[in-house]
Amino acid sequence: MALNQRKQKKPLRVLDICAGCGVMGFEIAHWCKEVEEVDFVEIQPEYKEHFEENLSRALRASERFNLHLMNYSELLLRDDFQSKYELILCNPPYFRLPSGIPGKSPFKNRCHYLIDSEFAELCKAIIWCLAPGGEGYMLLRDLTAQGVDQWGELKAHLGETATPEILGVVRGTMVVGIKKN
Repeated sequence: MALNQRKQKKPLRVLDICAGCGVMGFEIAHWCKEVEEVDFVEIQPEYKEHFEENLSRALRASERFNLHLMNYSELLLRDDFQSKYELILCNPPYFRLPSGIPGKSPFKNRCHYLIDSEFAELCKAIIWCLAPGGEGYMLLRDLTAQGVDQWGELKAHLGETATPEILGVVRGTMVVGIKKN
């Protein structure tokens, strides 16, 4: 499973979850011309100004890029997101609060720690939003030293609805492909 090895070159609807300022979604749209639209989901409004700056540099029709300032768990409450996306990108906060000591900055803590929702909700949101046969790409940190088996949790939360595969490891972070069954 690799995005650049897709046989069908049909238009893609993309969802970037935990988008920050949108770098991953904008990069995919730049390099993959089949991208029709990208929806970005980010909970922290501090990123909006940076997102808009990146949007101005995207050199694509701005109406094809939509920022949704909300928690990914809210996706499960919205029928307009259900089974919509052929491609989902996700670079979630890597750490859990019990496994680390948060810093003084609430903004940075939300970037690094799953604070606003649970990992299970993130997995459910990905499955909810993926179209049948759709693919997701998620970055996962190995937290076994902190007593958390994120890979095992991901497989358990996806169950029979999707198949995960570790595509590689970059600087200690797993690049995981998720194919909806």
